[in-house]
Amino acid sequence: MARKKTEMRTLRVFKAFAVIVAVAIPASASFVFADSESNARSAEKAGNLREAVKHYTAALQSATAGRDDKGWLEKIIKLSAKLDPKPAIPEEARRYFVRGGVLMQEAKTPDDFSQAANEFKQATQLAPWWPEARYNYASASASAGDYAAAIASLKIYLLFTLPESEARTVQDKIYGLEAKKEKADKGAAAKEIQPRAMEESKPRIENVITSCQQAMWTDSTGEHRWKFLSRGDNRFELVPAFRASADGRQVVLSKAGSGYYAGKIDGAHIAGTHFSPEGRGRRFGNSCPNQPEATPMSGEIRDKGTVLVFSYHPRYDSTGDPCRRAITDVWRRVNE
Repeated sequence: MARKKTEMRTLRVFKAFAVIVAVAIPASASFVFADSESNARSAEKAGNLREAVKHYTAALQSATAGRDDKGWLEKIIKLSAKLDPKPAIPEEARRYFVRGGVLMQEAKTPDDFSQAANEFKQATQLAPWWPEARYNYASASASAGDYAAAIASLKIYLLFTLPESEARTVQDKIYGLEAKKEKADKGAAAKEIQPRAMEESKPRIENVITSCQQAMWTDSTGEHRWKFLSRGDNRFELVPAFRASADGRQVVLSKAGSGYYAGKIDGAHIAGTHFSPEGRGRRFGNSCPNQPEATPMSGEIRDKGTVLVFSYHPRYDSTGDPCRRAITDVWRRVNE
């Protein structure tokens, strides 16, 4: 058997069979599943193996509509191996086999290999006793990324009478394809879970935002009160409201004078921007620019939505000198 080797893309070339009788069963054949199976068993029992192969093939095609059934395939393969000469390869099966070979050799993408696999599959359905067609169907399926089909087809290929070394090689290929299939299945599952998890998390995020809006927030001094404002699409701003003066009055605070935070919530994580006060502010001295500084910020929601933590790295510290350290602000929910 001549071969062109390219690892799993190896093509098994056509090997001539003695032309005795074509066994292809057209869709319009008068065989029905029950009769075909019964006739096959009767023929096999009577020792008429060639007739049994014909009826088992008809039963396979009628009952499965093209799906490989290992039980009938094993019967067909084992009985065909006992025939001398072997069953003929129908011309239509040869046509699909040649078409698949051409497409396989020119294939560059998974879709290309899938088209080649479909041609070889048609050949295996018309001549299920043909090992080259079965192997090429597995090879094209593997290259197309259809590892399940490739594994199933190679397991059927092992039903043929193979040299011990080839059977070992094929079994090892099955192990390798099983590993690839498991990896691909995990990747597909992760892609499916991620958008579903994001969709399921939306109500929870909306609940967190609603809860955050219903309270005031204070910093570590306990003197300042800030508001949490929803800006849609899971976005928010934490803005200054007022601070308590020494005489008990409430001094109104502004974004310009105190700065603010703006970000987006993703689960318990926050990404956004910290806007520093203009001119002299809580973090800045006289030497700082008059315009507020926008600094990338990350953060998280803790303790069931009662604590907000923001981290950022401003250019200047509270004295106006270049800032070389990260700042972490912690805001706690105050129910008033």
